Amino acid sequence: MVGLVRSVALWFWKMAPANPMAVRIVAGGGRRPRHLAVRLAYLGLLILMLVLAFLFQGVSGGGSLDELSRAGASVLTVIAYAQVVLICVVAPVFMAGAIASEQSGKTYSILLATPMSGLQIVLGSLLGRLAFVYALLLSGLPLFAVLLLLGGAPASSAGASFAVAATTATFVGALAVAMSVLRAAGRKAVFGFVLVMVGYLAVVFAIDEFLVRPSARGTAWEGHTTWLTPLHPLLAVRSSLASTGYAPPPAELLAGLSGLVRWYLGRPVLAHVTLGWIASGVIVLASGVAVRWVEQATLGRARGRGLRGRLNLPAQAVSIGAKNPVAWREVRARGAGWPAWLLRYGVPVLAVLGAGALLLSYHFDPYWSRTAVTLSAEEPHQPFLRGLATLLTAEVVLVALLAAYLAAGSVSKEREDGTLDLLLTTPITPRQYVWGKLRGMLASLFAMLAAPVLTLAMLAVYTAVGAAQGWPQASYRVVSSQLGVVTQAPLIAFEAPVVAALSLAPFIALCVAVGMYWSVRSKGVFTALAGTLTVLGLIVGTIGLIGWGTRSLDVIGPGVNAASPLTQMLLATRPSELFEPFAGDEGQRRFARFTAGLGASIGALGFGLAVWSLLAGLVSGFDHTVRRLSGR
Repeated sequence: MVGLVRSVALWFWKMAPANPMAVRIVAGGGRRPRHLAVRLAYLGLLILMLVLAFLFQGVSGGGSLDELSRAGASVLTVIAYAQVVLICVVAPVFMAGAIASEQSGKTYSILLATPMSGLQIVLGSLLGRLAFVYALLLSGLPLFAVLLLLGGAPASSAGASFAVAATTATFVGALAVAMSVLRAAGRKAVFGFVLVMVGYLAVVFAIDEFLVRPSARGTAWEGHTTWLTPLHPLLAVRSSLASTGYAPPPAELLAGLSGLVRWYLGRPVLAHVTLGWIASGVIVLASGVAVRWVEQATLGRARGRGLRGRLNLPAQAVSIGAKNPVAWREVRARGAGWPAWLLRYGVPVLAVLGAGALLLSYHFDPYWSRTAVTLSAEEPHQPFLRGLATLLTAEVVLVALLAAYLAAGSVSKEREDGTLDLLLTTPITPRQYVWGKLRGMLASLFAMLAAPVLTLAMLAVYTAVGAAQGWPQASYRVVSSQLGVVTQAPLIAFEAPVVAALSLAPFIALCVAVGMYWSVRSKGVFTALAGTLTVLGLIVGTIGLIGWGTRSLDVIGPGVNAASPLTQMLLATRPSELFEPFAGDEGQRRFARFTAGLGASIGALGFGLAVWSLLAGLVSGFDHTVRRLSGR
């Protein structure tokens, strides 16, 4: 028995703590200053959100203990959501690193020649990459401890947030290693994962909020979690927070169900963590078994293929009218193949069709009035606009993330595969190269960028036609919070698509410019992705928090929120519910709409100036930066 325990302990020691792969990755990454910089930026972002959240809660230095307790519970909710969202955003970065670091260097062929087993290679690669994520999570532990000391929120809420975030990171890391083993295409795999991740989070949340939960309202299941909760990280965290009205069902509602179903529905956080770790374990075991077989099959295909298909490739002439060959190349390269075509056009079409289906359902009223009747003091337009805001927010987040990932790998990838050196031997100037990259990537993202604008335009046309025809669905009642006057507000303001285009297009250009800045100045794709997401997260988080905290002010609130792309979607769809200036009389709403348009114009000008300054700096120091990095 002692010998068996010793053998198991030795096997575990070789697989996890003393795994050569994990030691190599952690030791190499732990000495890099950029890893320390990312941890400091992550912690600084959490501290900034903490301070701003306390300020927006109206807590001053002389606040009472009750005020601090209530504010601590509200701030803990914000930080818990933010931690899980940040992990979901950072996860594709580790996927890109897991695929690129092993695939570009072809290190699997060397690793498989060592005495290490396939499971040891796969598990070591996973643990080495997860160490960085776990370090990020642990860096936020003191902030949660301070919030718990204020009271108002149980310690289980903070523990649930950490458990869900760690489970999400582990599952995504297992997927990254599996794709690295299967030799999946690096950047295409990252883009596909971003699409699937954002789409999954948005669709499952919408189904739970607008289809599953409304059907239970008015019954004993009202205000409780659903069978979708353990399958969604944000819903799982939401179920652990006492102030959300989204608690697990009590034992009496689960009395007639089997034990496994009672555990699944009654313990959503535990079910989410358990299922996530089981799925991660299955993926890692399957990858460890398949790693040698995949390598042998890949080498066999490479020997049989040889140089066939690589010689005598037909040249392609630049299209007439394409003044910049780099922009033409970006559009052609990113639009080749049916997956790219499906991503560029299929997703926007599905998004617009989904918004159209929501609008038809709302107009003919087979669902929304039944939903509103079961809710106190709510009208049919309110759940409809919440669903629309969820869809638009998911579209904006998706196109912003794709712009960041495309730009972060635009130059770094060419530096890694050697094509950048070939391009620099041509007559193409740095200005043509940098601005051509920007134009090409914006052109490839045009369809996805147009989806939220077209959705708002469709609703604006519906509102205008409905006002002319006298449709009751085209407007709703607004009660002034100051005068108590009841007025009618349009479902969507006619200028909403213009304001959305005005604030969204320059912001996506800024995402591309920031990604290109880091891509030019970084030697690898992973570093460029980390820097891009950090900078964009700080920009969006700061503007969004300031706008959300000033949403009750007459002039500043609508203007600041119109400049941020995320809060601008809420400003366009739910102004009277979330922003105090729009809940007043007709004169106040008109002034608020004017300030929103003015704020969007100022924000667009600021984003445009930031794009111009970033790219102008890249052009001036392009040759020096490229030579410096090539000499490393």
